[in-house]
Amino acid sequence: MRRWLGMCVRVVSALAPCAQCAATTFTVTSNADSGPSTLRQALIDAADGDTITLNIAPAATIQLLSNLPPIVVNNLQINVAAGSQLIDGQNLFRALAIGSETTAPSVSISNITVQNTAAIGGAGGSSLLGGGGGG
Repeated sequence: MRRWLGMCVRVVSALAPCAQCAATTFTVTSNADSGPSTLRQALIDAADGDTITLNIAPAATIQLLSNLPPIVVNNLQINVAAGSQLIDGQNLFRALAIGSETTAPSVSISNITVQNTAAIGGAGGSSLLGGGGGG
């Protein structure tokens, strides 16, 4: 019985969240749309509590070639190491969409300018007057 109890404690301990696990900081050093050290890759890799720091030198605009992935992790911080950063959607693509149909995360964004992006509405919904949203 003791042996079984000891094994259960070890399994539960292994599955429990790590209280000492630190959040990760992703440093974006490329203004490319995708690939290593890009904003897109950092958004894909980020988890709850992480930080994304943009440190593109010299400062260059991030020109989007497709929609960035939506931010669905909680307590994410996105900031710029020095100065400010420009993200351009070229009037075609969505930049920083926060949340999804099932998540409403808390996100902090500092010193980033987003321009020329596409705004995409929701799929609508039900109400007394009909749904809203867009494509």
